[in-house]
Amino acid sequence: MVTIELRTTAPLLDLRVYADRLFRSASIVLALTSVAFFGLLFLLSLFFQDGLHYSALQAGSTICPEAFGVAAVFLPSQAAGFATVGAARTSVASSSTPSG
Repeated sequence: MVTIELRTTAPLLDLRVYADRLFRSASIVLALTSVAFFGLLFLLSLFFQDGLHYSALQAGSTICPEAFGVAAVFLPSQAAGFATVGAARTSVASSSTPSG
C-alpha cells in the first residue's frame, strides 16, 4: 500500500509530508491527544451506565456538555493563543492543560 501511494501521480495520502519532522510530530501528538480524549468520553459513558446505573440517554446528556465545552471554549482560545504567542508556546500550553 505504501509503495503504491508513493509511486502514483495523485496519491490519496501523500506520505512524503511525513518526512517533515514538525508535521510528523504534530500528527503524533494530535493522534495521542484524540485517543486520550475520546477514550475518556467512552470510559465515562461506561462508568455512568454501569457504575451509576444511568440510562444511555442520561449518560449521553451528562457527557455532552464536556464535548461542547471543549469545542466552544478551548478551541477559540487556542486560535487566539496561536495568533498572539505563536505555535510552539501554544502547543506546550495546550499539552499541559487537562482538556488539551
